[in-house]
Amino acid sequence: MRSLLTLSVALVLLPAAPLAAQLQTPAATGIAKVENLADDQAFFDVEVAIVQWASSKEESKPDVPKPKLEGPREEVAARIAELQKAGQITGVQRVRLQMPEQRPGLVQIGLDQPRVTGAQLTPRGGTVNSIRYQSTGTLVEVVPRAMADSRIAVQLDLARSGIITPPEAPTFVESEAGGGLKADTTRTLTVRTIAVVNDGHTVVVSGSQQPDDGEIVLLSARKIAK
Repeated sequence: MRSLLTLSVALVLLPAAPLAAQLQTPAATGIAKVENLADDQAFFDVEVAIVQWASSKEESKPDVPKPKLEGPREEVAARIAELQKAGQITGVQRVRLQMPEQRPGLVQIGLDQPRVTGAQLTPRGGTVNSIRYQSTGTLVEVVPRAMADSRIAVQLDLARSGIITPPEAPTFVESEAGGGLKADTTRTLTVRTIAVVNDGHTVVVSGSQQPDDGEIVLLSARKIAK
């Protein structure tokens, strides 16, 4: 019986493009140097969170209150933890950094992931795969600016990419044992905006606050006391 567990694999390794280039997100420019900072330079603490809602097929507790992911940063964090425990949120990725006013801060979290780009059955029933490494991950760039009435404007550039295999993905190579290789796809999220948030608060900048509606992007900012 032929099985995909005994495959012969041929790797075709191609260089992975930098995440910033692949996602077509501009790299930060104008990063402040320490020697150029004034003694009274204002600094900000900014956090970006990408929240993944659970699908409707996943169970959640019926007594969980309707989610509202805006308000004071600490309250929103506690609410997210409660929704995770109840199963309404399946994952949260947080990026937090500090930077001077009107200067960009940049965080890049990346991984080179292998993906099968082609497969061919051999006369003996094995499979020869062509594999390419693709750069995936998250890139976040923020630029804060103080405004009147304790508000903070934040310019946000976010790009996220990952490889997934949807349940409905077709199988492009099958074995007599019933197994197979399913086609995967690249899932991306891009946000470019300017958001205004009250000092120490969190706002929704992208997505819906209703469960079973994909991903939601949250932004919080706080001016650091001198």
